[in-house]
Amino acid sequence: MGNVDVDVAWEDVISVVQMIQSHLIVVGIALVCMIAVIIAAKKWEKPLREMIRWQSVIAFVLITVITLNLALTGTLYNTLNVVLADKGELDPQHVENSKRIIEEVTNEGTVMVKNDDDFLPLEPQKLNVFGWASTNPIFGGTGSGTVDTATAVGILQGLNNAGFETNEELSDMYVKYRADRPIISINDGQDWTLPEVPAADYSDEIMENAKEFSDKAAIVISRTGGEGADLPTDMGPIMDGSTMDIGTKYMKGSYTNNSSEYDDFQAGQSYLELSQTEKDLVDMVCSEFDDVIIIYNGANPLELGWTEDYKQIKSVLLCARAGATGFNALGNIIAGNVNPSGKTTDTWLRDLHQAPYFNNIGHFAYTNTQDVSDAAKEAWERADGIVSFVNYSESIYVGYRFYETADQENLIDYDDTVLYPFGYGLSYTTFEQEMGDIQTLTLEFDVEDMEKLRTDYLDLMLLHQPFGDTYGAWRALEELYREGKLRAIGISNHYADRMVEFANFTSIKPMVNQMETHPLNQQKTLKEWADKYDIRLEAWAPFGEGRNGLFENEVLKAIGQKYGKSTAQVMLR
Repeated sequence: MGNVDVDVAWEDVISVVQMIQSHLIVVGIALVCMIAVIIAAKKWEKPLREMIRWQSVIAFVLITVITLNLALTGTLYNTLNVVLADKGELDPQHVENSKRIIEEVTNEGTVMVKNDDDFLPLEPQKLNVFGWASTNPIFGGTGSGTVDTATAVGILQGLNNAGFETNEELSDMYVKYRADRPIISINDGQDWTLPEVPAADYSDEIMENAKEFSDKAAIVISRTGGEGADLPTDMGPIMDGSTMDIGTKYMKGSYTNNSSEYDDFQAGQSYLELSQTEKDLVDMVCSEFDDVIIIYNGANPLELGWTEDYKQIKSVLLCARAGATGFNALGNIIAGNVNPSGKTTDTWLRDLHQAPYFNNIGHFAYTNTQDVSDAAKEAWERADGIVSFVNYSESIYVGYRFYETADQENLIDYDDTVLYPFGYGLSYTTFEQEMGDIQTLTLEFDVEDMEKLRTDYLDLMLLHQPFGDTYGAWRALEELYREGKLRAIGISNHYADRMVEFANFTSIKPMVNQMETHPLNQQKTLKEWADKYDIRLEAWAPFGEGRNGLFENEVLKAIGQKYGKSTAQVMLR
C-alpha cells in the first residue's frame, strides 16, 4: 500500500490540548505517583511488594479512565460530536435554490437613491469600474455572516454575467495593489485600513486607455464592520496610534495610509466619511468622465452628501453585503433586467456628527476597576485590562420620527440634515395619471322651505361624520357659505385626527365640531386640538342622556349647592 499524505492542522491539535490541559495534568500526577510507589515498594517483601505495585497500577488506570471520561463527556463533547457526526452532502438542488434566493433578496434589497437624467438602466456595454473594492467587495459579516469568498460572485463577475465588459487593466492594478482585505472581526486586532490606489499612481496611459475603453465609469466604495467591532467615530486616535490610551473597544485598531504624502483621515473624521484617497479618486474620475455611477458596498450609512456636488455622478446604488450570489443582482439592476425596488432601512444623514446619538457611540472605560482589570489580565493573556460599558440611552433618537418631529419643532432643518429618509428608494417605473371627470356634489335650498323658515340663510350647517365623500360634501358647504346662504359651517363626530385633517386640507376650515361632551366624556384631547385651530366645540348629549346617575352625581350636586345652581345647570356650564 502506498504512502498517504495527511495534513495535520496543528493549530487545532494545540487547541484541543489546551482544552483538556487540566485533565492531562491529573493523569500526569497519577502517573508520577504510580512510578514513585513502584520504586518505593522495592524495600518490601515480595508478596507485599507485588500487591502494592498492582494496586498502584490499577489506581492509575482507574484515575486515567475517570479523567478521560470526564474530558470526553464534558470539555470535548461538542468537539467529538462535530468530528464523528455524519458529514453528508447537501442536495445540489438545495444549493442552487439557496443561491437563487440570495440573488432574489439582493434584487429587492439594492437601493437606488439617485438617477439623474434617467441614466440607468444601461444597455450592456464596456464599463470602467474604479475602486479597489471592485475586486474585493464586502460579501458578509465578520462572525456567523462570513461567506466563502473564493466561490462567491464578485462585483465584476456580476457585471460580466449581466453582459458588461469591464476594464481589466484597472482590475489588475487593484489586485496587485493589495489582494487581501484588512481584518475586521469579532476578535482583537481590528485593521481599519481602507486600501485604495492613490490618484497619483494612475498613469496618464491608464486614464487614456480607460477613456478609450468606455466613456462611462463606476466607482465602488465599501465599508465593513462587525460584532464586537464598533466603527470608529474619530479616526484621529487610530491614525496617530494613541488608541491605547482612550479605552475604547477598538483600542487595538490600526490604519495604514495609502500614501506617504498625506493622511487619509484627520482627527474628528469618522470611519463613515470618505478618506482622502477616496476623495482624490472621485475627483479624478469625475474630471475625466461625464457619466459616473457610485456603488456603495456596505451595511452602514456612509456620508454621501458629496455625491450631490458632482454633476457627473448620475446614479448612486446602495448594495450591502451581497452574500454568495447577490452581486448578480447588481449587474442585472444596472442592465435593467431587474427593476430596483429596495428602500433605505435607516435615515441617511449628511453629517453623522449631527445625529443626537453620535456622542454615545462607543465603549467607554470605567476608571475605578483596577482590581477587575488585573484579574482579567491574569485570567486571559489577551485581555487588555479595560473594563468598558456601552451607552444606549439615546436609542429613541435613531428612528426617522425624531428627524420629522425635530423639523416640526424647528430644532433642525430637515433638508439640510437628512439626505435620504427612512424608506427612500427610486425605481425605473414611471407613472402616468389622468384625472377623470370630477363630480361635484351640489346642495340646493328649496325656496318654499326657506320661506317657511322665514329666512334666506341658515346660521350653521354641520357635516355629520367622516364617512363617504366627505370632502365633496364639504366643498358643497363651502360654496353655500361663499354665496351667503350659510353663515357658518362645521363638522360633527370628527375625532381629533380627522378634525385636524379637515382644518389643513380644506379651503375653509370647520368653524364648529359637534361631539358628545359631558362630565363623563370631557373630550380633553379634542378640546386642546380644537383650540389650536380655533374651532369651537359644540356638545351633543350634554346631560349624558341621564345615564350612569349623572343627575345624582355627588360632585355635581356639591358644586350646584355651592353656587346655587341645579345639577343640569352645572353640566351645561
